[in-house]
Amino acid sequence: MIQQIILGVWVCLATLGGIYGADFLLATGARDPMSVRVGGITYSKMLPMSVPVLRDGELDGYVVAQFVYGIRDTGDKHIAERVEPHFIDSVFRVLYNQKKGGIRPGDLDDIKKEILDRVNGSLGENIVEEALIDQINYISVEQVRCAKKVE
Repeated sequence: MIQQIILGVWVCLATLGGIYGADFLLATGARDPMSVRVGGITYSKMLPMSVPVLRDGELDGYVVAQFVYGIRDTGDKHIAERVEPHFIDSVFRVLYNQKKGGIRPGDLDDIKKEILDRVNGSLGENIVEEALIDQINYISVEQVRCAKKVE
């Protein structure tokens, strides 16, 4: 009988210790899975976004892009939350305002530079150090219309 009571107390203590340890580790080491810190710069990955491409007032297709941006360490823990809306807005505006010829491989460096200039200009300070292209694709309207419907 005493063995069962000791076993029950031991199980309760082990469970409480596990819960406390997990809570402590999660509270101190909580990190955004979409961000990584390297050499004083925190890199955050955006979710993919699609930007419509209009030609002569007609929808021609979509640019689907995913970017990674690097933020200089400023000591502000919530800086990424403040930067991300400005970065998304800048990406959308730059891709939406592309020339009628579309995006060419030589344009990628200009696109990255223009995004950085817009983001830092809208923030009023140079916080974003880098803009990296993770993925960029073009999907024409014909490809969208011909896609099989999933049932």
